[in-house]
Amino acid sequence: MSVNFFQKQKLSNTERPLALTGEFLARYDYVSQKSSGKSILDIGCGLGEGSKYLAEAGAKRVLGIDYAEAAVDFAREKNKLQNLEFRKLSAENLDVLKENFDIIVAFELIEHLGPKAIPGFMADVSKKLAGGGTIYISTPNKLVSSPNQGRPENPFHEKEYAPDELEKILRNYFQEVELLGLNCISDQYKKTADELKKNWQNKLASAIGRYKLARNILSFLPKSLKQSFTGENQLPKLGIDDFVFSGENIQTAENLFAICRMLRL
Repeated sequence: MSVNFFQKQKLSNTERPLALTGEFLARYDYVSQKSSGKSILDIGCGLGEGSKYLAEAGAKRVLGIDYAEAAVDFAREKNKLQNLEFRKLSAENLDVLKENFDIIVAFELIEHLGPKAIPGFMADVSKKLAGGGTIYISTPNKLVSSPNQGRPENPFHEKEYAPDELEKILRNYFQEVELLGLNCISDQYKKTADELKKNWQNKLASAIGRYKLARNILSFLPKSLKQSFTGENQLPKLGIDDFVFSGENIQTAENLFAICRMLRL
């Protein structure tokens, strides 16, 4: 089923801000350096740009899955490579996949799963890793994204994790867990972003953005209009080199990035 006009409009307007494209690609670039000749499962692939990045980097095969049919159709239309495939499939139904993978990526995904779904998800992921395989997981750092709050600021996030919480969960399934922080190192971006956060337009957008209904309605508005209103169009565009992975000062890292190997039997 092809994506209709209204679906395309919504998807194109809910894509990440241009300024954060570098952050999105930095995760995939990190994995791409280990992907040559590998079979890869990209869980929660969204519009498929990251899956395509891995396929172009030399992966033997990349399968991108997402629960949203419109997103999967959009990904198929935009990203066509012989070693790239997309399927509509929920992260909570991985058991229907018959094959195993050398690499699994789950970027900005687990915060969308309820806490009760995490054990099943991790167990299924473990079964889909080929011997010696690696899974890469990224998620917001609760200590930065929603500090001192019972619920995440993003209404579509079921639960966010502090570094210690995430590592504890992962060590239940993997013997080897390396936890890194992913941070923006552009002083110009951070200075501009801090200034914009002080204006009333940004404060209003943040308040409205805590409600799912409001976000769904606003997703149909042109992205350029929303960026102009909040001043986001003033932010410098960021590239891969504007982000670094580090094992230091993880408690203050904007995002968490976990590398897991060796299943616990």
